[in-house]
Amino acid sequence: MRWPHGIIPYTFDVTFSSYDQSIVIKAMRHWEEHTCLKFVALGSPQARHLPTDNYIKFVKDRGCWSKVGMFWWTAEQKLSLGNECLQSKYAVAIAVHEMGHAIGFFHEHARPDRNNYVTIQWDNIRWGRYRHFFRFGYNMIDTFDVPYDYLSIMHYADNEFSWNAHTLRTIETRDPAYQNIIGQRISLSFLDIKMTNQMYNCAARCPSYVRCTKPNSFVGPTCRCMCPGYHGLGTTECPHESTQIVHGYGPHRHRLDCYQGNGNRYRGSRSWTRSGHACLNWSNTLDRDVSTLSYPHGSAGIGNHNFCRNPYPGSPQPWCYVGDIRIFWEYCEIPRCDY
Repeated sequence: MRWPHGIIPYTFDVTFSSYDQSIVIKAMRHWEEHTCLKFVALGSPQARHLPTDNYIKFVKDRGCWSKVGMFWWTAEQKLSLGNECLQSKYAVAIAVHEMGHAIGFFHEHARPDRNNYVTIQWDNIRWGRYRHFFRFGYNMIDTFDVPYDYLSIMHYADNEFSWNAHTLRTIETRDPAYQNIIGQRISLSFLDIKMTNQMYNCAARCPSYVRCTKPNSFVGPTCRCMCPGYHGLGTTECPHESTQIVHGYGPHRHRLDCYQGNGNRYRGSRSWTRSGHACLNWSNTLDRDVSTLSYPHGSAGIGNHNFCRNPYPGSPQPWCYVGDIRIFWEYCEIPRCDY
């Protein structure tokens, strides 16, 4: 199952030190940087407004593992990151990999079409580890028409669970050029990012329809067209001439979900702040300077909604009130239009 609205609540077991937590949070930020997913602390305002009580609990069990997708039978699901993973020089990337499972990814080499790209050397796999190399059908894995990805962070290395990691391969690539590349633990690949954005339909959050004309590009979480990054890892914004913004697509005319100038004309539907707080409805802020009472009849975009707005000429960007009395208000997480 997918996480509702792409928002994933989480908590840490008491065994996680501040350093351990920092590793996991870096991995979360890596996912958030490239997708519309958002990780929020359990009990935060955003978590409390979700339609389910599900959350991830990071624990230190034996090894490093996670189930695939959001559970439907229980609220808490564990994701284990043992000390051997947290102390690795690839700790952040390992955490990104395990979180990928919780987000909804199987291993790349478990795809239905994997036999066209790799050969599993079953005789070289250690006893009790065969299940990690099973292939699943299309009834289990949706590839979203994204091609097989040797660079995926969800792919095993060629000697994973081998009887002898120095001499025996468990996975052989059909294309020899990728033999020593599979299993990279550097960052999400371009296709990892593309599939996540398609899996969670991130483009649907854009008020305008964005058409990407560059081959293999896609609409990213900031409503811009994204192209492959360096050597196929990460993403980079496509040239502006390859991005077509179709205003008036659908039943209403909207601006792209970014703000120009100081955002006083922003009329998008973003409703959360930089730190993940949910915005308060302007009709419920009658005791504050900005509300439907002080800005009646939809003036300055204020109305019976909780979308980010900026009625103040001196404020640099859209903002909103939040329920946390310690901060009272905060700027919203909205990209600036730069074209």
